[in-house]
Amino acid sequence: MRILSIISFFAITILLSACSWNEYFIVVNRSDSDILIDYELDESLDPLDIFRAVPEVYKADDNDEIDWENGIIDTEDIDIEPEKVRLNLKQGMILKFGFLSNDYYESSDQEFINNTDFNLTKLKIKSPKDSIMIDKDNFDEYFNKEKGYIKMILK
Repeated sequence: MRILSIISFFAITILLSACSWNEYFIVVNRSDSDILIDYELDESLDPLDIFRAVPEVYKADDNDEIDWENGIIDTEDIDIEPEKVRLNLKQGMILKFGFLSNDYYESSDQEFINNTDFNLTKLKIKSPKDSIMIDKDNFDEYFNKEKGYIKMILK
């Protein structure tokens, strides 16, 4: 009987561990020039929060999704403040600046599981053509959810 309980416990553990997923917050640069991105997070820098002060840049594939096979592209954060990030995003690249684990993103004001916070205070995107200021209140006007990504495509 004890062996059956142990086997059942491990079977349930393995089954539940396979049910994990992420949704990624990305900016895709499909414009004809590099863009300057500045973003600021609240000061808590809690590892459970959505947005990260350590940005990751990847090559974009043809579907405006992350090309995982090429790995992370070296990028320099040119802001020295721990809760602020400033970088140049080159053409054809994607900035991944946040992710949500085991929860579905619906809006910036939703309640997330595990005390996760929408910790982005502002995001500024500057290109030769335009300058955009995004905060929690207007985030959903610029970002759309598509196949596990919450993304903004700059053209």
